[in-house]
Amino acid sequence: MPLTLPISYDRQAPGSRSITFTVGGVAPNLTGYAARMQVWKSGADTQSAPSFSLTQTTGVAVGTAGSIVLDMVAFETAAATAGTDALWHYTLDVQDGSNPRLFVASGPIARNQP
Repeated sequence: MPLTLPISYDRQAPGSRSITFTVGGVAPNLTGYAARMQVWKSGADTQSAPSFSLTQTTGVAVGTAGSIVLDMVAFETAAATAGTDALWHYTLDVQDGSNPRLFVASGPIARNQP
């Protein structure tokens, strides 16, 4: 079961957010894994198609020791295209290509106004 992890950021200076997770108390080596963040408007059924996604090439970077970095500038750009003032909910997963996706975290995203 993924970790419930709210994310918040300032819309005027979105920067990045880093998530580090462990499995059984050990940070997994994520070399060779790709991450994906799927985003829905808050309240939408997550079984439906996401409003947008961020991937390795569009805003999610995978480190080695259980670290995943989210580019909130890329998120803000995608969110503005999909619906500027919507409230958002995300799921974050990783996959190495030969195994099923490992769901890491999910939760609300708060876009703070200055």
